[in-house]
Amino acid sequence: KKNQYPEAVNYYNDAIAKGYAGYEYAIYQKAIIEGLRGRTTEKILALENLIQNHPNSDYADDALYQMGATYQNMGQLQQAVKPLQDLIARYPNSKLVVPSLLSLGLTSFNQGNQSASIEYYKQVFSKNPTEDEAKSALNALEEIYVDIMGDPDGYAQFLETIPGYKLDNNEKDDLNFKSAESAFENNNYDRAITGYTDYIRKYPNGRNLLVAYFHRGESYAAKENYSQALADYEWVIQRGQSRYYVRSMEKAAIIAYHNEKNFNKAFTYYSQLEQIATSAEQRFDAQLGAMGSAYRIGNQAAVAQLAQKVANNPAADKGQVAVANFYLGKQAFDRKDYDKALSYFNSVIANSDNEQTAEARYLVAYIYYEKRDLERAKQLCLNANKESSSYPYWVAKSILLLADVFVEQSSFYNAKAALEALLENYSADAGIVNEAKIKLDTVKRKLDAQSRLDNDDTPGSFLIEEEGN
Repeated sequence: KKNQYPEAVNYYNDAIAKGYAGYEYAIYQKAIIEGLRGRTTEKILALENLIQNHPNSDYADDALYQMGATYQNMGQLQQAVKPLQDLIARYPNSKLVVPSLLSLGLTSFNQGNQSASIEYYKQVFSKNPTEDEAKSALNALEEIYVDIMGDPDGYAQFLETIPGYKLDNNEKDDLNFKSAESAFENNNYDRAITGYTDYIRKYPNGRNLLVAYFHRGESYAAKENYSQALADYEWVIQRGQSRYYVRSMEKAAIIAYHNEKNFNKAFTYYSQLEQIATSAEQRFDAQLGAMGSAYRIGNQAAVAQLAQKVANNPAADKGQVAVANFYLGKQAFDRKDYDKALSYFNSVIANSDNEQTAEARYLVAYIYYEKRDLERAKQLCLNANKESSSYPYWVAKSILLLADVFVEQSSFYNAKAALEALLENYSADAGIVNEAKIKLDTVKRKLDAQSRLDNDDTPGSFLIEEEGN
């Protein structure tokens, strides 16, 4: 007990001072007790006394081991190395040789010296370790080779040199897969991709193949290598039902639509996802994705059918119903059924506030332009600078349309002012910039040909906020 430590130290000090038989044991026990008392300096001094003055004592190897352990506990890793190395060199038959090798392996690892750590752990197997000691060394070697270095073959090759530790093919399969999984779980996606690719090459019929493809796809997606990710998700999909089937279908649909712009493929995957979705929310998202894809590929029947599903879904909020109306409006617009398109687009504008809303505002203005209601088209274009200010592309499109309105009204100076403001404030889309330059050149030629200034033509002021400002 703690309150008995001083008495014990006094007892051992007396034995040491009088040189009683076996007093080396007293020195060693004093060191241990000083450590328990938290008196680390006194512990080290006692151990040094035993090591330096009694090297032939039965407790000299214990003292060296305790010295190493003490420095380790103090975080002084470099100082911990020498006493443990001395123990191995001076007392090769000590029962503490293997524990010292294990301790040196851990110390080297914590110092960042993986190669030295590996060598210490390997030496354990030449010293007739116990089962527990061998297991500790193997666990450490596996962690270094497989989890940290990503070299499962190096670990397997070492095991081949140890009698009774040879791996069968299934164990090698699992070891290679574990190496890639460790990298994946630690968000080291580059190494995970390398590991999974190596595993797939070595074990084309491996028992972890499905997970390897799926997790490689996840790794590619995390690295924004979407084409490679899509290929891996499709491999999983082609294998049929599995625990990764639905998730692969969902991610393949998203990538096909948003990144690859392959709307035929996106429509196929979203349509399949609608049938296999595991939740109402996922099914609804699939319907939205399929609807957008159907519109992009001109599948009018599917757009109408999916829009009705979305609009009539009791779980749909106003924004989601607005998405359905947006695509119905776009479909009507493409058919030049402008009255129906207006009805849909006005519903979108009333029930949402996003980029589709901004596009709907532009299309409504365009419809009035086409209907030759120029005053209304002009006012809607002017309103867009404020109402759609978060979406500069659609503000810019509205100003191009506004310039057309001014030209038709022979208000060439206002058209020029609008286009010059656009070119001064907007540069995000090369197509719009080029179109503005062409229209501006045309307006300037008209002004040059005009013999006099229209007194009613008062130049306006226009400003487009750059995206992100």
